Amino acid sequence: MTPAGTPGRRRRRRSPAGVYAAVLVLALAAAATAYLARPGARQPAEAAAPAFTLPDTDGRQVSLAALRGKPVVLVFFRTFGCGVCQQQLVELQDIYPEIRRAGGELLAISVRPLDENREGRANLGLGYPVLSDETTDVATSYGVFNLLGDELAAPAVFVVDRRGRIAWRYVGRSVADRPKAATVLRQLRTAAQAP
Repeated sequence: MTPAGTPGRRRRRRSPAGVYAAVLVLALAAAATAYLARPGARQPAEAAAPAFTLPDTDGRQVSLAALRGKPVVLVFFRTFGCGVCQQQLVELQDIYPEIRRAGGELLAISVRPLDENREGRANLGLGYPVLSDETTDVATSYGVFNLLGDELAAPAVFVVDRRGRIAWRYVGRSVADRPKAATVLRQLRTAAQAP
């Protein structure tokens, strides 16, 4: 009996080994989550790519849903004023014919205004669509907005397969962290061959 007159309960004591094991499992789970969430992580595919419709520099509304049935490369870039961005966009222009031959499409997305993107696209002679995400909704839905603390999209590339699922992604850890154009093309070709 306890001092208050109620029957006492036997307390089970956990062994130190059991406590340490539980803490270790929780720590490993937290570390894995942090690793996959960081910029630059090569993350596993998602169930579906977030849908969007955005204006392009030719005045058309471009919808990801309208491209279902073909693989799509989505390239989030900072601004046309960024030299590393310009280099990447030109390199992607060089492989654009191969992307098209593989049955795919390439869309470049910036959170900058449409007029700025129109001028930048013309200056670089880009043949693929450049979209303006001025509300930042699309960059936010893909998890790349303001990752570098500058109110822009972090440099990122997503390959969406024919079923509308994210087959591959690369999110840069810095302004200059981007995948090579050949890697993007290889990932698109893999997505094009997937059932």
